[in-house]
Amino acid sequence: MRAVCVRRGPAGRWKGRRGGAKVGGAVQKEVEGGERTRLGLEWIRKYKNERRNILERVSDERKEVRVESAARWAIRYAVCVCSASMLVLNGHLAHHVAHGYGVWAVVTAVNCSERTQGGMLRKSFERALGTIVGCTAAIGVLYVDDFIVPEAYGWNLRASFLYLCVLVFTAATVYLRSTNRRENFDYFYLLATLSFDYLLLSAFADADVNEEPLHRIYMVALGGFLTMLTSIFVFPTYSGDELRSTCATNLDRAATMVEEIGIGAIEVYRGEARADEMENSILHQEYKAIMSSAPFESSMINLARFDMRSFGNMGWGEVGWSGWRLSVNMPWERYRGLGEGTRSLACACFTIQTLLETITANGGLPMQEFNFEVELLSFTRLMSQALLQLAAIVSGNTKRSVEDLQIKVVLERGARLRDRAYNYTQSEYSGTSATFNTSTLMTLLLALEENLAAVYKSVRELEQEGFFDMKPGSFAVLSGPR
Repeated sequence: MRAVCVRRGPAGRWKGRRGGAKVGGAVQKEVEGGERTRLGLEWIRKYKNERRNILERVSDERKEVRVESAARWAIRYAVCVCSASMLVLNGHLAHHVAHGYGVWAVVTAVNCSERTQGGMLRKSFERALGTIVGCTAAIGVLYVDDFIVPEAYGWNLRASFLYLCVLVFTAATVYLRSTNRRENFDYFYLLATLSFDYLLLSAFADADVNEEPLHRIYMVALGGFLTMLTSIFVFPTYSGDELRSTCATNLDRAATMVEEIGIGAIEVYRGEARADEMENSILHQEYKAIMSSAPFESSMINLARFDMRSFGNMGWGEVGWSGWRLSVNMPWERYRGLGEGTRSLACACFTIQTLLETITANGGLPMQEFNFEVELLSFTRLMSQALLQLAAIVSGNTKRSVEDLQIKVVLERGARLRDRAYNYTQSEYSGTSATFNTSTLMTLLLALEENLAAVYKSVRELEQEGFFDMKPGSFAVLSGPR
């Protein structure tokens, strides 16, 4: 089995292993040939060592991806903030363009510089909209204040009126923000409240109530425009690419978990498993990583619609005229099914691991003779390779289609494994405990097959929507290596 570097576009790289690769000719023949019923102890050790080296290499490559992504974000952030800072540091721009309010453009650039392009564009839009709404409401209150609370009545009455307006507007916007069930517009409510309260209170003793709100709206709009330009043209990190990378990485992690299940079950049946090693198994780490990725996936599904990208090529094709599809028109919600299916598969693997740990903690199985370890390891290897192939398809690293994946071979190998295990439970070598645990293990492996079928279906739906065969366009001037 080889470890390869997989590109996933300007947002960075997805690192994984190529599905279908072999550990070695002799090893592959021994596992899938089915000629032997027992695997040698040296072969088991060799297999575990090779897998450990592969996982260490993949872990190092993933660290490189994180470092590269962080560097791209840092450069983009610095370019954006420095561009906005010219409105403060350059005397000509500060006087004739910013009119002394350039710091608001800098604040906008700092607050809106998100890691992904979709997040940056969404936050810039919500900040601009919240500032406009809050400033407009504040200007309206100040105009009403001039008519119904003239200065002749004294400053105390005017202060009470503004205090009441701040109370009502703040309570209303915070209530709307707390009851907002959508993923968007949370930042809008925050900025609307901040803009209204700040401008109303700062204009309390100011005779000109129009100048500051108008200049602030102007500077916030200019700062948002600078962040949008930076996110589009300078090292863009697309939310859609981050989503695809996360899903592909989770499939790769699930493949690792399936491999761990196969070798762990063999060690448990042979009585060679150690409780401390099983508790610290890499399977636990991969399980936590997959389960903790759910909030990030949900966020990227939402932000991918804000990416400034076009999908497809305009012109006549086999099915007629086809045009560009913007990110907002792509069905990104389809990825939610893939993420849920992968996490269900990870839960099934973790349940099997819990069963094996329980057997080991209780002293292991009384009978160590069993004749289906070749089928068990072959089945888990085939399933692992299928998951790796699906990961390569999702990441766009292969030209193969989902239809080329022989999912039926995995299911047939699972049926053969269950038949062999059933014969073992009916033999004289199997005791009551071994029979019960073997039947439970086969039931859980069947659930693993069902989850694999669900993941396969989700990837096929994504392929039918055109996520994998269309090359997205980009407007980036500086995008780094592709």
